[in-house]
Amino acid sequence: MTIENVIVNDAYAGKGGSYTYNSGTDSRAPNGYVNPLQADPVKFILKKGDTYSVAAIAKDGSGSPVNLTGHTIVAKIRDAAGNVIATPSVSVTSAAAGEYTMTVADTSAWPVTTLYSDVTYTDPQSAVASTETFQIIVQEAI
Repeated sequence: MTIENVIVNDAYAGKGGSYTYNSGTDSRAPNGYVNPLQADPVKFILKKGDTYSVAAIAKDGSGSPVNLTGHTIVAKIRDAAGNVIATPSVSVTSAAAGEYTMTVADTSAWPVTTLYSDVTYTDPQSAVASTETFQIIVQEAI
């Protein structure tokens, strides 16, 4: 099963608001649709010390939500050297709709740098699928 990660309602993505992220493409257009011509990696901008919170929807290759009942979802946030900076808590908000939220409440110890993350899904049959790697740019609060 192919699972694509779609990020929605990310309050910490640049200016805030909602946009859609689909497996390595990024569209911040007002209509929220994925622009397949946009090849830049997704970049979240986060002020050091702010809560990292991302709502997401797991989708299959045809764009349909994946029922997450029985799935294990794990995310890791790493620095450029591969050191684990954080393991966000993951809460499934609607298994049938493929919706979940990743959260790290305290980012005050995070370095001011570009961090990297992806999400790994393990289904009830132990098949594993991961999202594209995305970036989290941590900035010092002014």
